[in-house]
Amino acid sequence: METITFMSSVVAFYIKGEISAEQNFVRFKIPKKLGLIPLGSSDERIPITQISLVRMTTKVKPFWFIVGFLLTFVSFLVFTEMPSFMCVLVLLLGIAMIVCSIRKCLDVDLTSGRVIRVPFVIFEKHKADRAAELINDLISNRIDDTNVRIHTDRSIDDNREQTDRIVDAIKGLENKIK
Repeated sequence: METITFMSSVVAFYIKGEISAEQNFVRFKIPKKLGLIPLGSSDERIPITQISLVRMTTKVKPFWFIVGFLLTFVSFLVFTEMPSFMCVLVLLLGIAMIVCSIRKCLDVDLTSGRVIRVPFVIFEKHKADRAAELINDLISNRIDDTNVRIHTDRSIDDNREQTDRIVDAIKGLENKIK
C-alpha cells in the first residue's frame, strides 16, 4: 500500500499525518496539535485481521462554522468603517474557520469495538477515499488468503487441466500405435 500523507488543518498546513501499510498491519500516524503548535502524533499499528469496517463520514463543528460565518459577515458590514487591511484579515480568518469546521473523517471500526477516526481537511477528500479503498483492498486480500474454498477450487481447476493434458497425451499415443 502506498503511504497517504494528509493535512490536519488548512491553517496549520505544515502539520501532516499519514496512513500506510506494513505487511499485515495498517499504520495510522495522527498528528496532535494545540492551535498552530504541533505536539507530536499518535502512532498506531493495527493488524488487518482486527479491522471490521471502514467508512467515510462528514463532520461539521457547528460552533466554529457559526463563528466563521459571523466573522465573514461582519467583515463585509464594516468594510467601509475599518481599515481595509483589518477587514481582509477578519474575512480570511472567517473563511479559514468555515473551511476548518467541515471535515471528512475516515472511521475505522475494530473488532474490539474501538473506532479510530482520522480527520481530513475537506479539500483532501480524495485522499480519504483512496485510504478507505486501499484499506478495504487489504482486508479483501487477507480474506482471500484465508479462504479455504477459493484455494480448494483453484486446486481442483489445476488438477482438471493436468488430467485433460494426460488424457490428450494418451490419446495421441494410441493414435501413433494404430
